[in-house]
Amino acid sequence: MIKKILPVLLFLIIISQVKAQYKPVIFGLRVGTNLGWVKPDAEEYSSEGVVTGFTWGFIGEFFFMENYAILTGFNMNFNGGKMEYPSIREIAIDGSTVIDTVQFHRKYNLKYIEIPLCLKMKTALSEKITIFGKIGLGTSFRLSAKGTDNYTYDGVEVSESKHNIDDEIAFMRESLIVGGGIELKIKGSTAVILEITYDNAFNNMLTGDDPTLIKDPKPKAIHNFVELGAGIIF
Repeated sequence: MIKKILPVLLFLIIISQVKAQYKPVIFGLRVGTNLGWVKPDAEEYSSEGVVTGFTWGFIGEFFFMENYAILTGFNMNFNGGKMEYPSIREIAIDGSTVIDTVQFHRKYNLKYIEIPLCLKMKTALSEKITIFGKIGLGTSFRLSAKGTDNYTYDGVEVSESKHNIDDEIAFMRESLIVGGGIELKIKGSTAVILEITYDNAFNNMLTGDDPTLIKDPKPKAIHNFVELGAGIIF
């Protein structure tokens, strides 16, 4: 979808710059903290709360009108979530191994690189203060996925330390991005940004490749997060 939309947007930007009286391109850097959670859509699967994470990235704003821009760049997102679900485990008891179903608790630690493509709309409240909103799409690529697990069997709690679960998490994440904030002008086009962003995924984060999952029905879960960010643009 982004490949089809981008050429049209670039054409509009180029045409609009012929008589532009404003700075057409702005770059910047951003950081943020986020709260991520997993929203399952399968019987016997449930969310167990949020996981805190952080973000850093690069901002590119391409204006096609004075108060309207195409917002892109990249974000390195470190986030996750928690989920409870039934799982088949091999459990060692008194020197023998028992295969049984347990209620499994997993904390997800996920790392993505996200390429946003948003429409940014802003309006000045004063010479120094501007408010803005943004809406668009995000395409993310998984860089790593780790899980920290625990369950209780026969009154004994079993913990499994953080381990690689790349094969169990989808490589791509498509999402809707909605947010807004404020720009505080320092000098010229240089400004500090404070913003809040909601990032809602469309696609299933689970691949179903975990052999311990109970696949009837095949589990589905959506990963979302909300972020409080700050940045500087030039």
